[in-house]
Amino acid sequence: AVLTLIAENPGMTQTALGKAAGRDKSTLTTTLDDLVKRGLVSRERAPNDRRSYTLFLTDKGCALHQKLMAAARAHDADLD
Repeated sequence: AVLTLIAENPGMTQTALGKAAGRDKSTLTTTLDDLVKRGLVSRERAPNDRRSYTLFLTDKGCALHQKLMAAARAHDADLD
């Protein structure tokens, strides 16, 4: 879900992601740290607020997101 939210809203802040995902900051930070460490997400300082970070999928993150979405579509087709 986190990858999809970032893919559909590139440049969103961590705060916006937390609200959209319904997760508190402590659990979201751990998840984002893992995604950054795995090279799937990049954090960049927000240009208008140096205290905030914006989030983007890396090329590797985009590839994984596409693969996961294809698997989800195939699963949905099997259920139909």
